[in-house]
Amino acid sequence: LFASFIKRYTNQADVVIGYPVNLRPRGFKDSFGLFVNILPLHIDISGDISFNELVKRIDTRRRLDKKNQNLPSLDIIREKRRKAPEFDVQRFNISMVETISRLQNLELDGIKSTALDSDHIETHEDLSFIYEITEGEIMLWFEYKAELFSDAQIADITAHMQKMIAAFADN
Repeated sequence: LFASFIKRYTNQADVVIGYPVNLRPRGFKDSFGLFVNILPLHIDISGDISFNELVKRIDTRRRLDKKNQNLPSLDIIREKRRKAPEFDVQRFNISMVETISRLQNLELDGIKSTALDSDHIETHEDLSFIYEITEGEIMLWFEYKAELFSDAQIADITAHMQKMIAAFADN
């Protein structure tokens, strides 16, 4: 759905969206911490394709990418830049992340966690689409570079995404 949404805004047939995958290396099974790799997902949206065909294309691409998900993408870029300093690559400008707020106020063995509010959100991508699916509800928000988007533009983007989600649910 997000890839189709981006195509409508950019009018580009090739879209690259960053998405997180679990990257817990061997030997770290019992370690505490977040082990995540952000993979670039190249999506071909060319032609007049149905939503089902788009889902098949994305699924095929993700299956192919899964073979390489244990290679930290930032390490690959660092190594490439070390060997060729002129190498400059933007892996992706857009990312999509599912979040889970059910982990807020978590209590483990007498240790309690609480969420912290922050006035400043720094994003590395031009636009990040964050969503959470809860009991019968989809919550979504965007993080974005303020020098590229105005609050009014993001409000319009959010309204359009809500309409697409509603149409998707209706069909």
